[in-house]
Amino acid sequence: GLVETEILDASFAEQYLEVTVGTAVQWLNTSQVAHQVVFEDETIGSSAVLRRGDTFRVVFETPGDFSFFCGPHPSMTGLVTVSAA
Repeated sequence: GLVETEILDASFAEQYLEVTVGTAVQWLNTSQVAHQVVFEDETIGSSAVLRRGDTFRVVFETPGDFSFFCGPHPSMTGLVTVSAA
């Protein structure tokens, strides 16, 4: 499956996402401000700097809690909780 969510001017539209293993999450930057999705877990990695209209997609293959933040705006945070299918 695919879960789509947005990055707003000063926050992630959904700070808490719950998905099952194998689900893709796609962030769309709808802001005029450039943002970046950075995961604490280095196996997931980070997006490029996302300009308005850019997207970043991650497929979550393992259960767990995966926290993320915006590179340029570290006060913007979020969490993806992945459960077994």
